[in-house]
Amino acid sequence: MEILLHTQLQNFKKMKKFKYIKGFIIILSVFLTGACSVDDDLPITPDAITKITAQTAVNSVRIANTEDTYSVVVNFSNPLSSLSRLTYSVGSSTMEIDLAKGATQVELPVDMSGANILVKTLTIKDLKIINANTDKVSPSISENQNSTTIIKGIDVNNDVTFVLTWNDNSDLDCDVRDSAATVIDISQGFTDTEMVTLPETSADGEYFFTVRPWTINSNPLECYVTVINGENVSSYTGSLVDALPRYGTIANFVKITKTTDTSGNASFAFEQVLF
Repeated sequence: MEILLHTQLQNFKKMKKFKYIKGFIIILSVFLTGACSVDDDLPITPDAITKITAQTAVNSVRIANTEDTYSVVVNFSNPLSSLSRLTYSVGSSTMEIDLAKGATQVELPVDMSGANILVKTLTIKDLKIINANTDKVSPSISENQNSTTIIKGIDVNNDVTFVLTWNDNSDLDCDVRDSAATVIDISQGFTDTEMVTLPETSADGEYFFTVRPWTINSNPLECYVTVINGENVSSYTGSLVDALPRYGTIANFVKITKTTDTSGNASFAFEQVLF
């Protein structure tokens, strides 16, 4: 009897110890599972990046013939976070300007002096911020508003102006004529720039801007025309191939179609025909 009681007592102690260990394991498992769950569910929040975009205030502007300079305004979408450098071009020239922390805009002067200076375009090329990573900012250039074209000469009549240039020392002239080859305007200077105008008052119909070579020193000869229609500016590049000097060749460069709607508003459409 004593042996039986002793055996049952021993079994009871073992069972109690087992239950204690089992309970401890369950509690530990719950704790560890909960801890792992909390770690897995913690959201990962990246550092916020502020975008700073440089863009021109206007796409194009006309200035008076008497103005020799124009300041292009470049705005920044947020204040510059630290010392910055803006790179821009005017024609074939590239320039840089350093800007202080906190700047929200900058004015960039463009030289418009000279008898043959009629059109210039300033284009933003790059924006660098010295501490961009530390400041958590991302500098960028506007895709749709990254340049300003300056047109010299206020055109109150909304005439269309054509400016011709070329890439060597040949002597080119130009004119605007109607479909019957009647000359409306002609330019026969001795410079590397020629300019003619198609008046807004011209009758509806088709017209042509033509190139007239007086001397030819390259074959082919690449030439360029800038078309100014109000505050809209478009540019075309074409080549004279096997052209004859002293007006032996008269090449149509741009076809112009003028139409007037029922309200009396005139519009011009342009099509390049010399490539």
